[in-house]
Amino acid sequence: MRREEDGSHLRLEFIAAHAVGRRARTELREFGSQRGMTDRALETLEFVAGELIDNAIDHGGGGGAREVSDAQEGAQVDTHLHVAPDHWVLTVADSGGELDRELQDRMGESDGSAFDPLGERGRGLFLLTTMVDAINVCAREGGRGVMFRVEKVHGAQD
Repeated sequence: MRREEDGSHLRLEFIAAHAVGRRARTELREFGSQRGMTDRALETLEFVAGELIDNAIDHGGGGGAREVSDAQEGAQVDTHLHVAPDHWVLTVADSGGELDRELQDRMGESDGSAFDPLGERGRGLFLLTTMVDAINVCAREGGRGVMFRVEKVHGAQD
């Protein structure tokens, strides 16, 4: 795992495997904790990060690899977390996913109504849309892949 930290920013790049994804969630949570996020805000961050990282590994070129030895060559996940005193912003990008335009359109509906919580797929995204203040999906800059950007206000009330 490649780790870059600069003040309120943490960037992690890692092989698209669930074993490494679990470690990335822990790193993100620890970083937020060191920047004074409340336990409730940290729980939300960890859930959101976990869901997006797992989706990137499963659907973004990683093929659902459990261990690094199972990972497809070149399949990467890139995360970036910015923690401000009153909000956090997380981006999670994969290296091989294809942008689904229908999904992109549905992500704009912040009340989660575009997803069926009882459907076969999309329960995690449904939960995300109800837990955060903004979520967007777009094609990854500079090439193939998909990037999710999530923003959440937090503070003493969390």
